[in-house]
This record gives sequence, structure tokens and C-alpha cells, in this order.
Amino acid sequence: MTRSGRSSLSLLTTLALACSTEAPPSGETSRVASAATSGSPSPLATAAETSSPASHASSPPAAAPPAESPAAARGGRPSGTGTAAEVLSTGAASAVAVEPASAPMVEGHRRTGAEYAAYLSGPQRAKVGAAVPLAAVFTASGRYHCNEKYPSVFKPDPAPEGISFAAEKFSGAAFGEKRSSIPVTLTASTGGTKTISGTLKFGVCDETECIPVKAQVAFTLAVE
Repeated sequence: MTRSGRSSLSLLTTLALACSTEAPPSGETSRVASAATSGSPSPLATAAETSSPASHASSPPAAAPPAESPAAARGGRPSGTGTAAEVLSTGAASAVAVEPASAPMVEGHRRTGAEYAAYLSGPQRAKVGAAVPLAAVFTASGRYHCNEKYPSVFKPDPAPEGISFAAEKFSGAAFGEKRSSIPVTLTASTGGTKTISGTLKFGVCDETECIPVKAQVAFTLAVE
């Protein structure tokens, strides 16, 4: 064989080896087509999907529970609350004492004149040890009016047994044109019927004159 013949043979051998290396193995084409037809993922596709970032995404958060309906809200009871009996039984709240309504005020012995009237006013009954509010009241009659510039004062007589006054004399009247009053406070330490008395000084005026008045007034109090 000549040198040129050997070179041609070597070239053909090299090309044949290259073709055999690049060609797929027998049956590979049919397997690829079969996989595409059947829809089954190829190993390469499965690997790509496994490594895809989408496969590592966290699952969506669970949906929040539905809001309570208005009807259920009206029929239910908020958490942490209970009936009055339940609250008291658990000691969560203490009962609040309700003070009784103030006793009605009644008038004591009334002293009257043509220009005025004067009396003590207070409750008919009181409790031992409790402060008792009284009022020394004076009114103006007819054309007269109460004189707020006059130094109006109530001075108690010596206190009966078991009675003590908050002051030796009381002033600071709440003035009105026709009716005024001076607050008086006392305390009873013993029970029984107590007579409170004293002198009420005040003045009434009309358009031409002012009349000073000194009236002796009294009030009976039952202490229990």
C-alpha cells in the first residue's frame, strides 16, 4: 500500500470513531420519544424540578378562623366575664354597700311674726354615733325679704345629755330672697329622745326699714 493510501485509510478510521462516539446508543431515540408520548417525566426533568427554588417555597399560611357572627356575639359572653353570682363566688369583685336615701327633713317648733318665720329642720330619727345635719331656717313674709348683710347666727342652748355640737355657734347662711338657712351639725352618743334648742338671729327688710329678729327655736330628735 502506498503512503497516500495509508493516509486515506487513517482518515476514514478517525471519522468512523468520531461518529460512533457522538451517536446515541441503540434504542435511545425510541426511549426519549416514548417518554414524551406517555407524559412521564424524564430523570433530567425530575432532577431539575427537585433543585428548582419553587420546590423550597414555604406553604401558604393557614387561613384565619372566620369572624364570629353578630348573632353569636350577642348570644355569647366575652371571655373573662361571668354573671354577678360567678364574679362574687370567685372573689373577683366585692359588693359595694349602698347608702340608704337621706331621711326626709321635718320642721321643729316654728316661731312666727308679722315679718318672718323661724324654725329648726332635720331628720326625725338618727343613729347613735352618726353626724346629724340640721338647718336653722328663717323666712321673710309679705313685702319683706331676707337681709343678707345682717350677721345671721344660730347659737345652740346647752346640749342635752348625749348630744354634742360641732361648734359653739353657727353662721354662713345660704341666703335667698324669701328663705335662708344656716347649716348646723351635731352628734348623738346615746339613744333616746333629744330636744335641741337655741337662738336664731337674722334680719328682714322692706324698701323702708330693716328689722332685726331674735327667735328661740327647738327641735325634737329620736336617737336609736
